[in-house]
Amino acid sequence: MAAQDYEQLFHSAGDDLRRFLSRRITCPHAVSDMMQEAFLKLMGAQPATDIKDPRAYLFRIAANLAINHGTRRRDVAPPSAVSNSTEALPEVSDERTPERVVEGNRQLRRVMDAIESLPERCKEVFILYRFHSMSQTEIAEQLGISVSMVEKHVIRAMRYCRDARDQAD
Repeated sequence: MAAQDYEQLFHSAGDDLRRFLSRRITCPHAVSDMMQEAFLKLMGAQPATDIKDPRAYLFRIAANLAINHGTRRRDVAPPSAVSNSTEALPEVSDERTPERVVEGNRQLRRVMDAIESLPERCKEVFILYRFHSMSQTEIAEQLGISVSMVEKHVIRAMRYCRDARDQAD
């Protein structure tokens, strides 16, 4: 899938996905975080076969994230075991805040823009490698270039995406 396909899926499935997760998770911030995480997992997915229905695959990812969220919450001491004092609450090191969600969305947008701005051949190689799970040899054969050139394109694209993700606004 191309970056614009992910964006289109986000816009077409976003509200349904939010409702789907909201029935499983009560915290709206956690729902937003899971939506973002589901899309990131979908974008980074390298399944053995092509994804026939990206929307269904996205919802399966989200359902698994919700299950994992519920499991993590059961691993925490029950409310009766913790006093009403805020001093007894454990400090959360991976707190999901609106600011972190916004920053994650900015990073995702920067990476998607970076992919779109890659030179055509480099973008084509990267999308085949990262999103269609093709091997470097398969890509080289399909495009009629050397495996070494495929490696160079992939490395260039990954660096470009990493740099775009890490750049400050």
